[in-house]
Amino acid sequence: MNKAGKHILVAEPSLRGHHLTWLKYIVEDFLALGCTVSLITDNRPKPALIIKEYLGVLINDIEILPFYDCDGKFLKKTQLATMAEGMTQTGADELFIINLDAIMSKMLRSACFGKLPPKTLRGKINGIYMRPRFLVNSFWPINNFLKSWGFRYLDKNGWFDHLFLLDEYLLKSARKLQQQCLFHFLPDTWHGAFNISQLSARKELKLPEKKYIFLNYGIGDRRKGLHLVIEALLRIKKPTNIFLLCAGSLGNNQKINAKLHDLVKQGKASLLNRYVSDHEEQLCFAACDAVLLPYIGHFGSSGVLSRATAAGKPILASNEGLVGKRVKEHNLGLLFQTGSVNNLKKQLIHIAGMKTNQKDTFQSTTQTYSKNCNRQAFQKSLMAIL
Repeated sequence: MNKAGKHILVAEPSLRGHHLTWLKYIVEDFLALGCTVSLITDNRPKPALIIKEYLGVLINDIEILPFYDCDGKFLKKTQLATMAEGMTQTGADELFIINLDAIMSKMLRSACFGKLPPKTLRGKINGIYMRPRFLVNSFWPINNFLKSWGFRYLDKNGWFDHLFLLDEYLLKSARKLQQQCLFHFLPDTWHGAFNISQLSARKELKLPEKKYIFLNYGIGDRRKGLHLVIEALLRIKKPTNIFLLCAGSLGNNQKINAKLHDLVKQGKASLLNRYVSDHEEQLCFAACDAVLLPYIGHFGSSGVLSRATAAGKPILASNEGLVGKRVKEHNLGLLFQTGSVNNLKKQLIHIAGMKTNQKDTFQSTTQTYSKNCNRQAFQKSLMAIL
């Protein structure tokens, strides 16, 4: 369907990480096409300030509906029902869900047992599907089989319109399944100016000027592998120029927090344990020498990888999944054996000691890759359906 001039309800319940970047760009692009845009999201006081920061003047051109009540519960019984109510309330023609994963799993499994989404959403569901695990293996585990069957049923009966994948390698298998909907690849984009001088960025963040700084950026969930980085650094006993910058809300893992504070006391780390603003994000990537992606069992893309390449910084990542595949195929940095603290330690030392020509090679390859996921590439992919 050509959506130019349509009324689109954009749904984003979580407001975290790269979802905020997508929210801004999607609203911006839909408005540029002459669409009427409404947004259903978490607009309680604290999240509302974040939305205002990201959307800027765009906020004056859209209507914002609440996703939750004051107690943090969906306004209707489920997320889908809340979105359907938003469609009715605004009179929107189309629904664009920034994080389809939040509803897909339950929706696809429910379809297997005859429980369908609200009728008002039929043929109007668009969005970004970040982790469609059933496309990798449609038969096992059993949940994948159910989701695969549920997807085929819903697609055959016209519930979906345009679905975006962040994994370029899955696009072929996805298109073999599609019947009514259309699959597209959407680059995991970055935004901002990452060309701030390293020295000025370090001064502003109060970081040591002559250390080799690894950046660990994002939340502190165990699946992100921060605990592996901490253990690897603690095992480096000899004097070293390696330093860790850890930025993002780390959560309440007391063991991780205690060890990080030990590293800080030893002069081996610095923490920004909180929400990081756009400007601070750019400073972090400009200040570092390399970016860590020590994910464990991670399925899907990484906005941190895109930002690292925009800053021209090599990546040290686990040798698995989409992230590992991109790092290897595009020569974006080095890999270590997933979950291996000793191998990670070895690679930390190796990358910190690289010669200038090796560093220059990674700067070239990362910046070349960054063009695949810049603002223009994101817009081109999104606008293709409009």
